[in-house]
Amino acid sequence: AASLHAGDIFPVFTVIVISEDGTPVRNICPANLSMLLWKGTVSGSYPPSTASTLKCSKRKDTENDDCFCFRDKQIPELAGQYVVQFVLALDETKHLWSKQVRTHTLFCPIYSVKLAPEAPASTPVVSNSSNRTNRTLLDSLNLKIMDLALLENSPGVDGAEYILQFSAEIHQKSVAIAPYILPLRFCNDAENQKVIVSLSKKKDRLSQTVLMYQEFFDTNNQLTSELECRHCRFWFTILTKIENQPLRKCGISDPFKGSPQVLGKVGHLAQVEDDDAAKVISWHILGDMDCVVTETTSAAKKIYDDTQGRQQVIPLETVFWRPNDRPLPHIRNGSPLFRPIGNPEFVKDMLIFPEHVESCNKVFASLLGDTILIDDLDSANHYRRGVVQNKMQCPTLLTRQGERIRSNGKFGGLQNKAPSIEKLRGQVFGAPLPKEYNRIRHQMELLQQCCVAMQKASEVRSEYNSHLEHLQSPEMKQKQQDLQQQEQELRELEETLGMCFWHCRAAYFLNAKPEFR
Repeated sequence: AASLHAGDIFPVFTVIVISEDGTPVRNICPANLSMLLWKGTVSGSYPPSTASTLKCSKRKDTENDDCFCFRDKQIPELAGQYVVQFVLALDETKHLWSKQVRTHTLFCPIYSVKLAPEAPASTPVVSNSSNRTNRTLLDSLNLKIMDLALLENSPGVDGAEYILQFSAEIHQKSVAIAPYILPLRFCNDAENQKVIVSLSKKKDRLSQTVLMYQEFFDTNNQLTSELECRHCRFWFTILTKIENQPLRKCGISDPFKGSPQVLGKVGHLAQVEDDDAAKVISWHILGDMDCVVTETTSAAKKIYDDTQGRQQVIPLETVFWRPNDRPLPHIRNGSPLFRPIGNPEFVKDMLIFPEHVESCNKVFASLLGDTILIDDLDSANHYRRGVVQNKMQCPTLLTRQGERIRSNGKFGGLQNKAPSIEKLRGQVFGAPLPKEYNRIRHQMELLQQCCVAMQKASEVRSEYNSHLEHLQSPEMKQKQQDLQQQEQELRELEETLGMCFWHCRAAYFLNAKPEFR
């Protein structure tokens, strides 16, 4: 690769064609040899279609007959990286290509007088010490390239912009310093230079102002984005902590979940928030917790057959269910028959269904009926007595302390006392995530929607401003003026045509002769 001056003359290129046996070929017509030149990078085996073609020079008497030279070829005036390739046309279809040769960036001839510091440096004094400070020659030194100038009569395109690149040559390969780029404009005459200087100064001031505003807005946008990210990360951290908290889970294995037309086992279909309520409700329907709920009887029959009848199943299509919005039995016509104690409520209202809500309502209405949960045994007996005395049927009552009063009034005994939750061995309803979790997730979703809406609004505003600027551009104003002129000409033409029409019509009536029959 070579470094050359823009607008200068290429050095002489000497080409030798080597035969298969390694000897130079002599009987070649110079007109069949060409030199191709293009701006860009190496393109492979063949040049691009935009390459310039230069012909081989006439051989001098002093040159060997096996050498072909390309002399006095001008270097392009546009600075950049160029590639050279040679080709020999054997016939109309066969060509022999050389390797592609890359030249370094072409530049305008510039020279500088000297390299000097901004301020004279004091004479350093150092010593052979283990302390690095005592061995430091210079802490910092700013050098200036003094009196940088173009050579007189340098070639260049009038009004074109060139780039001057300052690079540091560092012998240590691990150190890399980015070059300093200085754009410059070239003028052929001094008068034009004055105008360009004035415009360049104005451009530089505007560029600095625009850059300052861009940095200001970029900083604000970056700050806004960072704050939004911090906010999201903050809530995400809280959600992660909540998710990682130990929660009560149902320990019943459910190998059938995910099968076609299978909802899953009863113990996995519902969740209960309160520990005491979860324990007594799970114990109350303990025999049903392992039951698999299916959508159809055929799906239930398949599980039954696959397990040789060991797995209990319940198909939804055979469950009798109708909406039951009746109030608690101590309420009639919206008014309480007596004042209950112990906070009674339907067990079905305490269940949370993560999925299949409608189907689960049917299943658990069939399993639990109107079973009521109340605080303790005394409150349960008080409640049952009040309901029965008002001639109402009382359903089964469960207490948060683990007792049960059956619908026939019987209570007491081991069969009506729930064991500890540990003795249920995982056959218990799991606990839902805290309500705070759903609230935070909702806030995050709203925040993300807000961010998307703000981004879309910003894009629409930017597009609107761009369109408005386009409408105010000189080109659009000229088009508006052209439109008004065309409309005016159209109106004048219509008026002229209208006048011609009335003149023609009047002449017709004047020339018309009446006919009598």
